[in-house]
Amino acid sequence: MKPEVLLLGHFPKPIGGVSIHLLRLSSILGDRAVSLSFTGIIGLNVQKVFSIAGLWRLLRGARVLHYHTDERDWKKAFLVACWCLLRRQNYVFTLHSFRVDSATPSWQQRCWKFALSHAKRVVCISSEMNSRLQALFPSIKHTVVVPSFLPFSQLEMNADMPERIKAFISRYSTNVVFNAYRSSLWNDEPLYGEDLLLELVRHCQHHHPSVGFTVVFATSDHDDRSLPMIQQLQDSKNVMLLNGFGEFFAPVLANADISLRLTRDDGGPSLTVKEAELLNIDCIASDAVPRGESPYLFCSGDVVSLVNVFDEVLQQRSGQGNKQDSQSLDQFVDASELVHRLYSVQ
Repeated sequence: MKPEVLLLGHFPKPIGGVSIHLLRLSSILGDRAVSLSFTGIIGLNVQKVFSIAGLWRLLRGARVLHYHTDERDWKKAFLVACWCLLRRQNYVFTLHSFRVDSATPSWQQRCWKFALSHAKRVVCISSEMNSRLQALFPSIKHTVVVPSFLPFSQLEMNADMPERIKAFISRYSTNVVFNAYRSSLWNDEPLYGEDLLLELVRHCQHHHPSVGFTVVFATSDHDDRSLPMIQQLQDSKNVMLLNGFGEFFAPVLANADISLRLTRDDGGPSLTVKEAELLNIDCIASDAVPRGESPYLFCSGDVVSLVNVFDEVLQQRSGQGNKQDSQSLDQFVDASELVHRLYSVQ
């Protein structure tokens, strides 16, 4: 039977935010009896992406192609749009990040405008992203805002945490987790705030020796300018650096006491923040984007503000006792239902 929906994107590894979203979406849609196929085109030469026989058959067979992407993949987005238009095939785009503006090279803007204009739906993961897109391309009106957060899949929650991580966290009374896809720069500064993390690690070495840090990167393909920072983190005795971590992050987060989101920018609502909220884990996040009410906020890029908030959280935790039970999934927007409705396009 031909698939009803083809999910195309960064799936299944490296296990970054887009991969996790696709994994959870495929699980939910499978439960709804939607016939699915999925594949990934990350790491493939864009000139040869459609020369692979298996991918060719998949692209040709599905009723709706749902492509998950971000601003870096403008070439692939353009090719997906051209293919679907030639085949008279419906397609939907989900933008997990979209830092395209008037300063972006004009040919990239034109490629994006073409690809998005002909999509049946364009999904933005936040209202802020939707506003930026509308300001750049006013003619694109067929957008919808759907949060990227979906409930944990059983596959994630049933996964075992590696023994080396269990051994590390058992040495500390307070365990802090930091995760990112890769270390990269944004406006010549570390996008995920690794420089702030390094200063916080040093602060804890001197003032909170019972605090340990588990630092997780989905891939080891870092920006060259970030490598000295990565090495310093690796050399820190209170840090376990998981570089190119190929396992699920959910069990690591579930065993943490504090989660960090130190980004100087986010494409939309952070999965890390929402997951920590769901698991009732204290989360410290930058105020670079709207975060809602749950995380403890510090001034983006300000290490003094971060350290002050961290110390306050530690002090509050000392009087809390045991971690509370996780929250009900009913408290969160059922984004899976919204996404499912997208496939009704004709």
